[in-house]
Amino acid sequence: MDIEVAELSAKVVVLEDEVDSLQRENARQLLMLKEKDGIIQELSSASRDQILPVDHHYGFVMVLCAFTVQFTVLGGINSFGVFMDEFRTDSDLGRPSDSMLSVVVSIANGLTPAVGCFSGSLSDRIGPKPIQTAAGITLGAGLVVSSYCRSYPAFLVSFGMILGVAGGCTIAPGLAAIGNWFEHRRALAYGFVYAGSGAGTTLVPLLSRYLLDLEDDENEWRRPFRWLALFLAVPACVAGLVIRRRTPCIAHEPDSHLSLREIVTNRVIIVLFFVGMGYAWAFFSIIVYTVSYAQSFGEKPYENRTPIGDSSAAFLLSIFGAMSTVGSAIWGELARRLGVRRMFKVASLSTAVLMAAWPFCGSYALLACFAACSGFAIAGCVTCFPALAAEYFAGPQLGAIIAIVFLGFGIGSLAGPPATGFLAEAMDGEYTLAFLTCAAGLIMSFALVHFCLPLDECPAELLSPVADNMNRVSFTPASYNHGTDSTL
Repeated sequence: MDIEVAELSAKVVVLEDEVDSLQRENARQLLMLKEKDGIIQELSSASRDQILPVDHHYGFVMVLCAFTVQFTVLGGINSFGVFMDEFRTDSDLGRPSDSMLSVVVSIANGLTPAVGCFSGSLSDRIGPKPIQTAAGITLGAGLVVSSYCRSYPAFLVSFGMILGVAGGCTIAPGLAAIGNWFEHRRALAYGFVYAGSGAGTTLVPLLSRYLLDLEDDENEWRRPFRWLALFLAVPACVAGLVIRRRTPCIAHEPDSHLSLREIVTNRVIIVLFFVGMGYAWAFFSIIVYTVSYAQSFGEKPYENRTPIGDSSAAFLLSIFGAMSTVGSAIWGELARRLGVRRMFKVASLSTAVLMAAWPFCGSYALLACFAACSGFAIAGCVTCFPALAAEYFAGPQLGAIIAIVFLGFGIGSLAGPPATGFLAEAMDGEYTLAFLTCAAGLIMSFALVHFCLPLDECPAELLSPVADNMNRVSFTPASYNHGTDSTL
């Protein structure tokens, strides 16, 4: 009997210890909830309004804003070619050659990712609203100032540099803001945002051509530039004033903040850097050489092919832009349903096959088919690429990370077209080797995503508890590097 009493007493002591432990744990959890509630109560009313659920329908208003900024800014930069004839005959600009004019737009395209590194990081700190508004202001200022330039160097600075700054304030801050609003629909949202770039590239040049046709003097381009500044800058500024993040950065623990050294030396970011470089090489080569390749029909070494007129050749680029606009939305939905990694690999491999087949398109019908298919396919790369970065680094520094990985995209955009042209010239105008090189870049991007990137989903033990409580996954690459490097 005494032994049974002793055993019962021991069990009672153990149970009391467990009850005390549970009470302490409940008290700790209650204290954490009170602290979190206190943090939220300290926010301003505007900040409290920002805390909406992930994938909230209001996020698509932000998508429309980012779409508008990309439509206007990138469409304005890409409409440069419409004015080429007027620039060449302008005596005030010194009648610049095509190569001199290509330098202007190359500076704008080159500055876009470089400025994006700073604007993306700044957007993480002060929010996307002032950065996106600045994109609209600099777009209008660049076009207006360019219209008053009376020398080539002044025009080089006003259009190339000022519009390059506008482009740099467009992509990374807008994508980071959208990534903050979505989780399950993030790829779909990015697809709609990138459709703005394709739609702007297709429609803004048509608006520019219409404004030029209204002028009595066929060489007058300055007044259309000013009208274009008004039509593009106003909606860009309005959209910039509306766009904002879903939530402030309180949902992330302080130790999840990464230094610049940790960002630029992170293995996943380095892989994404080269992924962007590979597909941008092909993307911009298609844009630059679609028309010139078609125009080479009927001449050496394609003298056996039926010649194609200039207007018909230029229409191929419109087909490419229209299909990339449609493809951006479709690929975004496919990525939401089937996974971002899988869709990027399908898109990059499909575009690589098309690039390898491009030299064998010996008729206008085949070239039109190529333009449509390649525009649709490579839209998947453009749409899924920033979503890949957001899959791994959805957090308060997403803008800076997207900007850094887009540097690789910028390098590919600068190096790809000149290298493609050099290879074509070295082969006496034969494009086969040049286009196969573009296909190799896409295969490199496919291989890096397939073999060097981990699974989309973050392991449960790497999730931030605070972020989980706020219904937001925080996944830092610094913690990931100690995880398992699995691939699909």
